[in-house]
Amino acid sequence: MRIYIVGISCVGKSTIGELLAEKLNYKFVDFDWEVERRMGEHITHIKNRHFNGDGYRDEVKFILEDLLLENKDDIVIVMPPGGLFRQYSNILRSHPD
Repeated sequence: MRIYIVGISCVGKSTIGELLAEKLNYKFVDFDWEVERRMGEHITHIKNRHFNGDGYRDEVKFILEDLLLENKDDIVIVMPPGGLFRQYSNILRSHPD
């Protein structure tokens, strides 16, 4: 099973996600940290290259797609809510397993 924890910054998503993943013996991924790891730079620098959040999400949505393809089960993914209504929602729906 995949578990998604979505919310605004600084509300404890990562803390809760890590605890939940540990309790369930699942892999834990913070999407922002994964973006930084795969792109090799701080998330602020990546976001600053774009006029708005849509440009940023368009640039990094392939990372979410890859993450879901690589992890079919037993994962807790923490992510911001920004792209759920456009860029990320289609990707999440296409990977229901």
